[in-house]
This record gives sequence, structure tokens and C-alpha cells, in this order.
Amino acid sequence: MKKIQSLKATPVSFKLKHPFVTAAGKKTETHNVRVTLTLEDGTQGFAEASSSIAMPKESQDNMTRPIQHIATEILNQPMDAYRELIAMAWRVESIHPTAAAAVECALLDASTRCHNQSLADVFARMATTVDT
Repeated sequence: MKKIQSLKATPVSFKLKHPFVTAAGKKTETHNVRVTLTLEDGTQGFAEASSSIAMPKESQDNMTRPIQHIATEILNQPMDAYRELIAMAWRVESIHPTAAAAVECALLDASTRCHNQSLADVFARMATTVDT
């Protein structure tokens, strides 16, 4: 199976079309981190770690550092071990859930792209009802 060549974290900022307002505050722009995972054959997986009013400590810097730390752990690892790599990301950066979740999404995106599918294709095959 293909190996992971790189995992990059790139800060990105966007103005929101409409303010996002909650009891915790108002947000008119977002400061996120784009995650790009590249395999040795050029296949890429993408994700984004999003800042949040509810988690004010998850700034771009505080999301970028843990993603870069996870990158050192997963470089040159085989993509077919993605489940173990996801578990490791959550284990080593559990105090930064947005960063760990973004790496998880990038790994899953790259994994599905290796099989000429998208995450949307995979999720569409799952159950569409919830029993309560």
C-alpha cells in the first residue's frame, strides 16, 4: 500500500457571508487550518480544522502545532494502517480535538481516494435512517 509522504497544515482565514451568533459571542470571520495529506503516488486527502467560539483556545497556532506533531508520527507510514494512524493522532493530541479530527478526515479522504471513491460516496452507502 502507498505510504504517507507529507502532512501539511496551512492557516487560512475567511470572512463569513453572515455573522454566526450564539450566546457565547458573534463571529464574522473564521481562522482555520487547511490540512493536506499527500501519499507517495500523489494522491491527496484534504480536511480543515475549524476555529470555534465554543473552543476559544483552538486558535490557528494551537491547531497547527499539534497537526505538525502528528505529521512527524505518520510520515512514511503505510496508508492501509489508517485506522491505527487515526487512533494514534487522537492519543497523542487528545487535548487538541480539532487538530486530531482534521487529521482523521484527511486520512479518510486519502483512503477513499485511493479506491477512486469520495467520502460522500462511502457515507451515501451507509444507513439513512436512525432508529430511536
